[in-house]
Amino acid sequence: MRASAYINLYENMLSGKAIKPKELMQLYENQFAKEKEELNLRLITGYTSDIFWRLILPTERERLAPFLEDILWQDMQQDTVANKKKILFKTYQNVALSQAALDTLYAMWKTEKAPKGVILTEDDYTALALTLALKNYPDTNILQQQVTRINNPDRKARLEFLMPALSSDSTVRDAFFASLKEQKNRQKEAWVTMALDYLHHPLRASTSQKYLKQSLDLLEEIQRTGDIFFPGTWLQSSFGAYQSPAAATIVRTFLQKRPNYNPKLKAKILQAADPLFRAEKLVYGK
Repeated sequence: MRASAYINLYENMLSGKAIKPKELMQLYENQFAKEKEELNLRLITGYTSDIFWRLILPTERERLAPFLEDILWQDMQQDTVANKKKILFKTYQNVALSQAALDTLYAMWKTEKAPKGVILTEDDYTALALTLALKNYPDTNILQQQVTRINNPDRKARLEFLMPALSSDSTVRDAFFASLKEQKNRQKEAWVTMALDYLHHPLRASTSQKYLKQSLDLLEEIQRTGDIFFPGTWLQSSFGAYQSPAAATIVRTFLQKRPNYNPKLKAKILQAADPLFRAEKLVYGK
């Protein structure tokens, strides 16, 4: 019953009914410590992260971050169930923006010492390194150091593939995106979609929005050369994190100029852009 309520509230919020994004985020935050079901906690922390990154203004996000970080950290320390503690920690890692929170994460990564009661694997420490690089932590060698820690050749190669997408240098990111226009660089489709998630993260939206039109231009080729599911994941990873009217306009303009566009691909574009259109309306009233 609680899960149903959490989901209904989220769906109503997306439709602009009954409750606003910030109000719903606060309601979910108040449930972190009270929620005893692991699946429910995973659900509401996921919704909280989504609202935090997509459905409030960037200025509000910066203002609210320290409060959300504190709630997650305190609830994580007080919970006694290992899986729930890890869910709260991963959410803390996801939303961390303040220097204090980033310093805490960096110390964990540097020493490979997790919070009490939380078990972190090699993949978790790699994700931590990626988070720190995304958020421009001053230690610019984090990813290179993480590569040396990884023993599995495939995981090492995956991180090396992702590194240009995480670069703090926009010209390096530009070159990485340009490389995806060649089919040979899209062979590892799961790696590509993960790279796009980082490339188009809300913290990089101002410099990555220019890739959106090119991403749409490539869609027909991606359908011809990739797996049956790749066009959908390509679009979701490209457009899923945006909220601005400018990004929404790129989608609308692309489709308006192509009235005879492939109907199946048009449907995939509209599906992937639906979160963007909803965010545009909720955040900017468009």
